[in-house]
Amino acid sequence: MSEVADNSKKERITQNVAAGSDLKVAPAKGTGRLEINVAAGTVTDIRKLTLKGGRQRISIGENAKIRGLSISMGDGHQQIEIGRGTTCRGLILNAIGANIFIGEDCMFSGQVALRTHDMHDIVDQTTGEVVNPPRDITLGKHVWIGNTVIIMPGVTIGDNCIIGAGSIVTKDVPAGCLVAGTPARIMRENVTWRR
Repeated sequence: MSEVADNSKKERITQNVAAGSDLKVAPAKGTGRLEINVAAGTVTDIRKLTLKGGRQRISIGENAKIRGLSISMGDGHQQIEIGRGTTCRGLILNAIGANIFIGEDCMFSGQVALRTHDMHDIVDQTTGEVVNPPRDITLGKHVWIGNTVIIMPGVTIGDNCIIGAGSIVTKDVPAGCLVAGTPARIMRENVTWRR
């Protein structure tokens, strides 16, 4: 079953939904083209969708349960990939000028935000160079993200990591680490977690 809200002529949403999956998409704001690919056994609820031009793509793997998703995409040809078996409630994905890759079997608590861009350029007055360009975010397999975590541009989080509630992740996290804090720092190494 799929349900895509009526969108104006400015937006074009193409959906490829596998049998046995459920996709609900709120009315899109802005302009651009979006392709959504949903694998079998997946439940996806996109409650807020903003497109800022370009051609975007969202791919969601088998048996993912993605509820309360808020997405902003644009400024090029971005993609968001969510691995199979991933679960979330209240996830905010801002893929502006860069991509977001989420591995298999990840778990997101509420109000987690992944931001590939700071939303405003910081410019060196001497050179005119943008010093905070958009950068990809990559999460490995089996990553657990606690409530109200913010993951900043350019961060890569390794497999089997745990990110403590309220953390702001500004740097890469090696596999098998528990991190927490603002900014997040390693609290323990050589760990994993179970559902």
